[in-house]
Amino acid sequence: MLSLKKPEDRKLVDSLLGVERIEIIGILLRSQPMYLTEIARESKMDRTTLAYHLEILEKVGILTSEYKVLTEAGVKGKAARFYSVNTSKLSEVLEVMDEVKGLLPPHRLVTRN
Repeated sequence: MLSLKKPEDRKLVDSLLGVERIEIIGILLRSQPMYLTEIARESKMDRTTLAYHLEILEKVGILTSEYKVLTEAGVKGKAARFYSVNTSKLSEVLEVMDEVKGLLPPHRLVTRN
């Protein structure tokens, strides 16, 4: 079980606190695995910014990656790093975020319908 008292667990939760990272996870959950160029095309994010966020998500274990050889015309034979969501790690983080939400006073929460 995760604990916000442990630095590594705090980093894990912190990794989800960015709109870009949430968008990346959403894209990969819809059509994983994908490589950087595909994710950049889908997210409209520049490759440098995207690589930065992918690295953070992979370091904390929310994403995994593996190198594969591309088979598409124009890039056939080149190796690319394909990213996927580690759904068990993502579930752990979301459970902790639910616990944190439960600690907040109800009048401070704004819900969207």
